[in-house]
Amino acid sequence: VNSKAYIWDVPNAAIILTLPTSGAAIDSLDWTTQNNDKIVGASYDGPGPNLRVWDATTGQITFSKGMGQLATASWNSNGTLLLVGDGLEINTVNPANGQKQLLSANSIEVSAVTNVAWSPDGTKVANSGVCGQVTFYNASTGQFIAYSDPSRSAVNWISWSNDSTRLASASWDGTVRIWNADDGKLLNTIEPNAGRIFAVNWSPDDQNIVFGAEDGTAKIVPALSVTSTPTSIPEPVNPPPPASTTVRAVAWNPDGLWIARAFQNGTVDVINADTGAIVFTFNNGQSPATALAWRPGTGSTKLAAAVNSKAYIWDVPNAAIILTLPTSGAVIYSLDWTTQNGDKIVGATYDGPAPNLRVWDASTGQLAFSKGLVDLATASWNPNGTKLAIGSGLGIETVDTGTGQDQLLSANSYELSPVTSVAWSPDGSKIANSGVLGQVTFYNASTGQFIAYSEPSRSFVRWIAWSNDSTKLASASWDGTIRIWNAVDGSLLNTIELNVGRIFAVDWSPDDSHIVFGAEDGTVQIISPFTVIVTPTATASPTP
Repeated sequence: VNSKAYIWDVPNAAIILTLPTSGAAIDSLDWTTQNNDKIVGASYDGPGPNLRVWDATTGQITFSKGMGQLATASWNSNGTLLLVGDGLEINTVNPANGQKQLLSANSIEVSAVTNVAWSPDGTKVANSGVCGQVTFYNASTGQFIAYSDPSRSAVNWISWSNDSTRLASASWDGTVRIWNADDGKLLNTIEPNAGRIFAVNWSPDDQNIVFGAEDGTAKIVPALSVTSTPTSIPEPVNPPPPASTTVRAVAWNPDGLWIARAFQNGTVDVINADTGAIVFTFNNGQSPATALAWRPGTGSTKLAAAVNSKAYIWDVPNAAIILTLPTSGAVIYSLDWTTQNGDKIVGATYDGPAPNLRVWDASTGQLAFSKGLVDLATASWNPNGTKLAIGSGLGIETVDTGTGQDQLLSANSYELSPVTSVAWSPDGSKIANSGVLGQVTFYNASTGQFIAYSEPSRSFVRWIAWSNDSTKLASASWDGTIRIWNAVDGSLLNTIELNVGRIFAVDWSPDDSHIVFGAEDGTVQIISPFTVIVTPTATASPTP
């Protein structure tokens, strides 16, 4: 309750124990009587250790550990190991020695883990994520068993049937899904029309489930309820990487002559914006290619790109690598280039060896600044090249590369889901960000004051891009849409619905008359932000 944990004697309505906590909200609890009577609690953030084990008879803390982006924790059947979701990873933690270990080399999820659960018979583990995936692993070997194609709506909770044969998932798209735990097949979809579903649990005989919803509904229904819609899906297979042609990044050069493209298969190329002819291509057999940035200024021919865990600067007309930038060995998710206050490039890495925020001198390739940050999403220069806007977990921060100081943009600059992209407006007056649940938010860059907030689309927004006149923002979403926003008041100007799968990237032409996007099916297309295939969308006035 809030940031406290209690144990009650229910028949007597009496509090038996109040458990010592860190003061942060506790997002999950799990109780075991095996290998002693104990409770584990997990907090996403907050001071000190966010994974805690209490003795359920005395209330004393018997184990604690600081974790990164901790989602939930679940005991194994004999009470000796914990399963934890930590960012994109599925890990086990041994409370006896404190050792943390990745479940397997393959237990890295496509989006941040929201819930983990060990099957009652101890043979399997399951997890869910913010983009809707539900995944099953062999608990002993870590071998992948099955994977559901993401519903692209956050799954908030999962619960095993007591016989370990089925799993129930509670989703923010308003559904409860029942899964076969042996092969990952979807058995039923229950649509109760109660808003977002936050919780689900099984009756002891596995005949019924109870769910809790956004509208206050807590209802018992048969797991194979008549309100369920049986759903046929393809046989689950090992989750394949996105198609080799998936476009991960696009960038229009400052003159408007060329467009750079970065592909999942590791290819980076540059095409003529008018004809589509390829003027430059690179592929060294490594993948993925994830980020792009042109050197600012008229006549720019230099392009920075991240491929696998390396970063390069090319002279495009000569197809020559000028510099290979020193990296940490982890995948780089964003690049941004400034020629103000020095010629320099910033790269942001979500995880991997510290530091994960790096600034390179673009003329020498030397590392000019570095800093370790938690759950770093992207980084964006301000117009004079002195500060960076970054998304770190749920917070929007600025980093002064001269002093190394980082500070929260404002007391209100916390988002309702992890930040995926941040961008400083070209005129320096505003900072915008996007998140995994679809929010797009605008702040005053000087004061940190909140300007406007879009009601989440509840689908992952992968990238945002400012128009060059700083009046509009484009967002690229995994629901297959591009949205155009009014940067003054946050109102939605247009929604472009494209039948190309998830949209990973978007950028503006130098004159702001067109946008270019890159999609899951390999499409790279130039369109007007007010093209005739746009569906105008009316929204209420934005509110925080």
